[in-house]
Amino acid sequence: MGGPVDADGTFHFHSIRPGTYELSVRGSGKSLAVTQLTASGATVSGHLLKIGSESVELNAVVAEVSGSVSGFATLDGKPAPGVFVLLVPSDPDAGQEAYRPDQSDSDGSFEYKRVLAGQYTVVAIEDGWTLEWARPEVMAKYLAKGVKATVTRRSADIALRDAVEVQAK
Repeated sequence: MGGPVDADGTFHFHSIRPGTYELSVRGSGKSLAVTQLTASGATVSGHLLKIGSESVELNAVVAEVSGSVSGFATLDGKPAPGVFVLLVPSDPDAGQEAYRPDQSDSDGSFEYKRVLAGQYTVVAIEDGWTLEWARPEVMAKYLAKGVKATVTRRSADIALRDAVEVQAK
């Protein structure tokens, strides 16, 4: 389901069935992402919206996506395949979209596409999938050994110069 956004930033959908939905926004010639979503009359969990039978009012903050960040995860100086890798925003209020989990490929490489502008630290953690990785206080202890990346609004593809060393959970 889709529809246009009015000049004042509002949009309207009618007769939506109860269920769980994900809001996405597309712009003419721009890559956009929802960075924050709140609602009355519905439940929000990350970017998922659970709609019941009552009317819903949404508030969404949207930002333009800038580029990609790529690199390699290593363990003892060797490529580390299949490892949890996370792009952690420096701004704790950056929103769920800014936290980007991934898994390194068979050669230890990883790539984050469609990254929002901002300052990040990339960390690699053994068995990190079980961590509450979207909580800044949980990830704080891993940041010192991570690799920093800055994505600007004019960034395209950023390849990290330093490998991201895998840390124990």
